[in-house]
Amino acid sequence: MTTLVVYDNTFDVPGDVSHHLSLSRFADLRVRRRTLRHRIRAAVERLRPNVQLLVEDRGTSLDDHKVRKALHDGARVVYVPSYLAMLNDEATLAVYLEKLCLAECSVRVVVAAGAGDVFEGLPVVVLVGTDAADFLDAMRRGDHRAILVDLVANLEPVPDDIGMADLRDPAQFLSVATSTFDVRHFNSVAATDRFTVLKRSSDKAKLRREFDFFALLPAEMQRYFVQPYGFKEELETASYKMERLFVPDVAVQWTHRAFTVQQFEQMLRRIFHFVSARVERADSGASPEHEGLFLSKVAERVGALERTDIFPGLEAQCKVAFGGVRALFERYQRLYALLTKDVRFPRPVLSHGDLCFSNILYGRAEGTMKFIDARGGSRLEDLYMPAYYDIAKLSHSVEGAYDFINAGLFRIELDDVNRPQLVIKDGDHTSYIRTFRKHCEEAGFVPRFVRLFEASLFISMTPLHSESPLKVLAFLLNAQRILDQVEDKAYWS
Repeated sequence: MTTLVVYDNTFDVPGDVSHHLSLSRFADLRVRRRTLRHRIRAAVERLRPNVQLLVEDRGTSLDDHKVRKALHDGARVVYVPSYLAMLNDEATLAVYLEKLCLAECSVRVVVAAGAGDVFEGLPVVVLVGTDAADFLDAMRRGDHRAILVDLVANLEPVPDDIGMADLRDPAQFLSVATSTFDVRHFNSVAATDRFTVLKRSSDKAKLRREFDFFALLPAEMQRYFVQPYGFKEELETASYKMERLFVPDVAVQWTHRAFTVQQFEQMLRRIFHFVSARVERADSGASPEHEGLFLSKVAERVGALERTDIFPGLEAQCKVAFGGVRALFERYQRLYALLTKDVRFPRPVLSHGDLCFSNILYGRAEGTMKFIDARGGSRLEDLYMPAYYDIAKLSHSVEGAYDFINAGLFRIELDDVNRPQLVIKDGDHTSYIRTFRKHCEEAGFVPRFVRLFEASLFISMTPLHSESPLKVLAFLLNAQRILDQVEDKAYWS
């Protein structure tokens, strides 16, 4: 018997939920790089041809052919309301759907509610025989929800084996939205309970530096950061805990296009308040940190990339695109020497060290802001970095579309002469970039320098992402594009 999975995405997102990400439909929520719509589609693809998917969207016409065919074939129906999020991997979700397809009678999935709460609304339902036929007939008339309401109370219950989340509940929605941690292979971050996050790493020394960072900060800077506690070192790993704040990070909001320009302006005011509060190092004179971070470190990372297994294939693409990785780095070196000659940069400041959007927790409605995952240090001296470094990190999220690339929202195409070209699905951010540059200038940072240093970040992060060769190529193509802009005198005149 064939099965039609009906994914009902016509439900409105409640206001107390939608304001977090400006989400209008549940299926568009992106969790760990994939939307909920994509997740269920990919799971059903594993079960074809016996299982078909019908996505019901508001404002689009019903696929009447699929409905009529399901009626003709006597298909069973698996009804899934889009507010119930199935967050498992595709293989697990496919197995669960396949299990539902084996039901011999109509059943409803019992969704767990919070303590003292009762689940309200339509659950996941499996309809068989006349129940399925009645539902499909009602779909053609447009009153299938009414049929379900009448049916559900009398259906046999089956357990929810995969732990669905009810996204209509603000707490559950935020739990899902704030659990999309994207960490490197030697780290793991997980919620140990509703209110606590545990970060664990095999790089014990680095985690110790992260933990020590907070205590080393002066009190006037501590208020910007989530306080870690409970550091524990074990045989192969170390860990510490943090309070879990139920506000999404800015990267999740940014890639969901949740900010209006005015909201973005308000957020930048908060961020640059921190920028102005960073404590300068007392000594004066030339600072070697600029060349250390913006030249020597980049050279070391290029060397590390050249030693990875992915480099031969990557270099073949880079040769065609811009003459190779080493040529791109040398171009950056030349521009650095040209533009920074005789420039006196600000003194080093106590810095976050990785001030990108994914490390900023921000509630747009409340104005709540906290920073996480700082670079860290075990001595106060370790916390001083070039004043431009945090700004360049911000820029690689605002102008460089880092979070879109990191979320997989890009593609690489070949142009007319077969050169790889980066296409980022980030929309038009012109007004946001203008706002960001205004804040940079008001704080004393030259936007052209910011972009120059931003290019170095995209080059230097490449060996850290060698598990994803396509992303590494995207970073390098992005660095090339940034250097094109930096080099264009007319653009900056």
